[in-house]
Amino acid sequence: MKLLQEIMGYIKNKDTDGFIELADKNPEVLVVTDRDGNSPLHYACALQADEIALFLVKEGLDLNVKGSGNLTAFELYINNCFTKDTTNSGLIRYKFDVVKTFLKYGAFVNNDTIKDFKRLQRIHPGSQTSYKPMLDLLAKTARTQNDRNWKKPKRPNPRPPKM
Repeated sequence: MKLLQEIMGYIKNKDTDGFIELADKNPEVLVVTDRDGNSPLHYACALQADEIALFLVKEGLDLNVKGSGNLTAFELYINNCFTKDTTNSGLIRYKFDVVKTFLKYGAFVNNDTIKDFKRLQRIHPGSQTSYKPMLDLLAKTARTQNDRNWKKPKRPNPRPPKM
């Protein structure tokens, strides 16, 4: 419980250096979950702690594992990129870059993800042109992933916990 509180402190404060230092000292940070099945990646995505989320993905955490609410970390990221960090002009450009990186690491886009994005776009109106590249990317990725030949990229396992 204490470890989860420490993890959450770094994520809420978006303290990437502190989080990485904690992960180096306690590799179990990469495999711990709360009682609802949420990993640090779920929290980093929900709270838009982009650098921490990218670190966790590069360490091997899976964006497609479902946590509470039956949502994946990737779905949490998409659902919260509107409410946590938008401007009057809509999505900030770097959110698009983070999503592109997540997709390279095997984030799965399903039709519900696209529907959620469209719904949130209506709730948080900004420049519709700022949403179009993201929507196009999600739709293109969903089509590619629904192809029978698509295989999720192979990923290294996260560091094992200390014994």
